[in-house]
Amino acid sequence: MRTTLAGLVITLSIGGAAHAAILYDSFGPGDVYDTSSGWTIGGGSRTETGGFSQALQFMPSLSANVSTVEVALFSVQGGSQVIGMLMTDAGGLPGSVLETFSFVNVVGDPTIYLAASSAHASLQAGTPYWFALTAPDLVDDEFGWNRNVNPPFVPNAQRVGSGPWVLDSPDYRGTLRVTGVEAPEPASWKLVASALAALAFLPRRSGGARSGVRSRSAATRAV
Repeated sequence: MRTTLAGLVITLSIGGAAHAAILYDSFGPGDVYDTSSGWTIGGGSRTETGGFSQALQFMPSLSANVSTVEVALFSVQGGSQVIGMLMTDAGGLPGSVLETFSFVNVVGDPTIYLAASSAHASLQAGTPYWFALTAPDLVDDEFGWNRNVNPPFVPNAQRVGSGPWVLDSPDYRGTLRVTGVEAPEPASWKLVASALAALAFLPRRSGGARSGVRSRSAATRAV
């Protein structure tokens, strides 16, 4: 009986083990996206504004802890770093920041950049979140966030300088792929706990061997 229960614990543990998954992906098949233009990030000196930050609303398909984030970007002028922000939804607009990401060495040609998560924020399936991009210097830095211009169109938001987020919806989807480690089903772990508790109350044989388990325009968006 002990062997049977131990086997059950191992089986449930493996079956409930976490695994990586794509939570959201706005890239087209084969990572296709529009390389001719993108939403403006920064660009204050050219547009004579305080510079732009852009945000895309998305809903993860699975409940999971974030592992990586990918976006397609290109540089227009200034520096080579773009800052990403994973944010909550607050009444249909970007809310509080769950984690920041850094996309570095951004070049002039549209390229897909990946940033790993350090906070591993927990996202819930079907719940709206936002991913925003900004620049360290919104006036002198300028980048483009490449988009998927094919439907469906989704809520977007824009912010000028340090001002409020303004909804711009529906619109093209900025390129975004979020991966995460799917949380194991709570029911599986409850069964594991029950099996371990049952093992603790089973009688042990005295003596014998011990047993064990091994273990919009190019880079410009109209305001």
